[in-house]
Order: sequence, then structure tokens, then C-alpha cells
Amino acid sequence: MKLKIYSILALTVFWSCITDDGNYDYVAPEEPVITLAEVYDANVGDRLLIEPTIAFSKPEALSFEWSIVDLDEMTEHTYTGDKLDIYFGLKAKLYSCRLTVSDATNGMKYFYPFSIQGHTAFTAGTFILTSVDGQAQLAFVKPDGTVQDNLYEIVNGEPLPHNPRQIVATQHQNMLGHPYLGYWLLCDDEDNPGVEIDVDNLERLRTFRENFFTEPEGAMTTGPFIRRDDATMCGIVNGKFYVGAFSTYYLAPVYGFFGSPVPGNYTLAPALAVGADGTFFWSYDAQRRALVCFIPPAGMFFDASAMPGPPAVFDPTNIGLELIHLAASNSGFFLFGKNDNGEHYELKFSTGGQMVITQYIRPFTHSGILQADSRWALLAGQEVFYISSGNTIHRYNPVNQSIETVATLNSRVSMLKILDSATLLAGEEGHLHYIGISTGQITSTISGFEGSPADVYVRTPEQ
Repeated sequence: MKLKIYSILALTVFWSCITDDGNYDYVAPEEPVITLAEVYDANVGDRLLIEPTIAFSKPEALSFEWSIVDLDEMTEHTYTGDKLDIYFGLKAKLYSCRLTVSDATNGMKYFYPFSIQGHTAFTAGTFILTSVDGQAQLAFVKPDGTVQDNLYEIVNGEPLPHNPRQIVATQHQNMLGHPYLGYWLLCDDEDNPGVEIDVDNLERLRTFRENFFTEPEGAMTTGPFIRRDDATMCGIVNGKFYVGAFSTYYLAPVYGFFGSPVPGNYTLAPALAVGADGTFFWSYDAQRRALVCFIPPAGMFFDASAMPGPPAVFDPTNIGLELIHLAASNSGFFLFGKNDNGEHYELKFSTGGQMVITQYIRPFTHSGILQADSRWALLAGQEVFYISSGNTIHRYNPVNQSIETVATLNSRVSMLKILDSATLLAGEEGHLHYIGISTGQITSTISGFEGSPADVYVRTPEQ
């Protein structure tokens, strides 16, 4: 009996299948075609209009929501309408954005990603830190060549410290959009060694003394500072090595602050060089006249020690020279100094971690060009030096110890800096020169600012 029932059911299902006249051709709902650019440029304070093209049979059924995400601030700004029409009031950086289109006829949502790159008047151009009779000033050169002079004092209503030395742009290379945290304008001023300014409007954020967890008292002598990829910087204060705090959110108020110096028995000369790996920072103990090394993330210090193997050409723990210059190349480090008899020497060494592999020590045969205010620049890839002597710029090649005159300016050279593999920057009173490395010719000159350049920072919109 059960067999008969099963047979009847199977026959019924089979017959239903072959007599089903249903329509099984699936028709997908119409999808709106939205055309957007990948990236939109927006100037802070100016109108931003994004008006996409829309192709859809029933546009009245569509609604639109725009979202601009600030990952740094962990906020989202939303707007509605078939176009984004706002005054851009966010900071000058890259934002991830999305347009959400909703179809009221079927509840479908469609998502269209894009980006907005914020800009200010200072997003692209050249910052020049100058000395006007010892007083620091900041000039800015727009891409069209227009020069805005003494900007810091105009914006902040106060002068910069004295004896300008360098510009350090703290930029986070490991975060989306490589955001800038600020520009440090550093000076050889024992009362106020420098200030940090906002990258968008150049307003003062803090003084150098305010960048410590416990603000130091008394005179402060500073050496060079080097920025790290995490937007902190490390450098020399009162002969000790300091590292900016990085173990917190990089927009926290204390990010980059200095605590206690890296402990150790050392007194540093105003010199700092970092190898190609960016891990080991080398300096020079001015009292013991020896090489010393630091690892900023670990807060470690150690004396140089010779690598086991062939006898050392010189003792890195007792070099015995007064330091003149220390620089890192692609293959190692160069050190120039003089002994107590006034004789000048050139040394080269490479490193294997904290160990030093000495390569040579020899008399520097062109010591006659060196002056107390000589400026140095090393083209690391080619391992050639540019050295100033008064108003003359020389090119020194350590391979064959040759020297040649590159350019002669109208006044004393105040700055030398490698811009890129093709360009050397040279500063003198009221002028910044671009010199072609291959030709040795001045290709262009920026004038119209006051003072002698001490340092330059060139910013492009892609940075």
C-alpha cells in the first residue's frame, strides 16, 4: 500500500514539472551609472563642488549621501543631495570618501568610493629659514615664484628665536596620506631653541621647551635633529641624545615629546648621522673623541667597538680628533677632524650593527679651503662632497682626493643642501641658488627675501 502511495506522489511531482509554464528568466534591477573622479582637490576655506554625471531612467527615485572620513580624528562628515556643494573646512590632507546612492523603488544601495586631497596656500612651495643679523625669519616661495617674507612674525605677532639652524618637517610615512604633524624651526638659541608651527596656517603650536614632559630650565645648547618615519624626531640637547615619544596615538597631545635623555656616559659634539637602514644613529663623543651609537626605538646607547678580524685602521673608541664634520653615505660614514697640532684628517668607516669596520684614515690634503663657517653637503649616492669656503663652492671627490671649484657667489655661502640627485641648493645673502650637479651651473635663483638662508624645505602636493 505504501509503495502505491509513493508511486502516485512521484508521478504527480513529475507531471507538475513538465507542465509548469512559469517564467524563470531573471531580470536584474537597473543600476544607476555614476561618474566620479578618483581624487578631487580642495583648498581649505574655499568652495568644493562635486557634481557627478548620473544615468538612470528614474532619477527621482534616487537619494544621495556623501561621507568624508577623517581617519586621524576618527570622525565622519556626511552630506545629502545629488551633488556635494560645501565650503571645505577640514585640514590639508588626504581623505577617504564615499557616495552612497539609494534606489527607493527596490531599496537597493550602491557605493562609489573616491578621495579628497585638501590643500592650503602652503601645501606646495619652498620654505626658507633665514638669518637677518642673527634673527631668524621664515620666508615662503609659492610655485609661481611669489615670495612671502617674514611670515612667522606676520602670522604670530612675535619674532622667531636667534641663530637659525634647520627646518624639520615631521611627517608620518607609515600612515595613510603621510600626514604632517608640524614644522620645527630650530635655532642655536639657548633661551628658546625653536618653535613648532602648524603646516596649514603657520601658527605656533609650541616652543621647543614645551616639547618636554617636564619643561627644562636653564640654558639649552642643541645640536642637529633628524626626523623619523613615525613623525617624531631625535637629536642632541646639552650633549645628550633625546628621542621623541612614539608609543601612543600619533595625534595625542604628548606625541613626540621628549622625556629623559638616553642614558650613558657620553657628551656629544653637535653631529648626528644615520645609516641607510635608519636604525643606528651615529655621533661623536667630544670629550673622549670617540664614535658612539644610538638606537632610538630601544633607547639604547653604546660605544663603538671594532669588528673582530683584520686589525683596525684606527681605533673608533679613541680617534683623538676634534670633530669638524660627520656624514653618512650609501656605503658608510665619513668623518673629518683635526688634531691638537691643527692637522686635518679624513676617515671612512662602515658599520655592521653596532660594530665599526674601519676603512681608512689619511691627511685631508685640502685643509686650506676649510673655514670656521664652511658649509658641507654630501651627495650620498656618488659619495662626493660640496664644501664652501667664503663665497666659493668646491666639489671634493674622496675616491681620488680631487677638488674643483663649482661656483663663486657674490657673498659668503650660508647654506649648502642636496635637493635631489640632480640639484644642489646654495644660499647667500638675499638669494637661494639652484645648481645643476652634472653641469655645475646655476640654473635658477630665488630672490626677494631678507637675510641669508640657513635651511630650506621644499614641499610638493604629493607629499
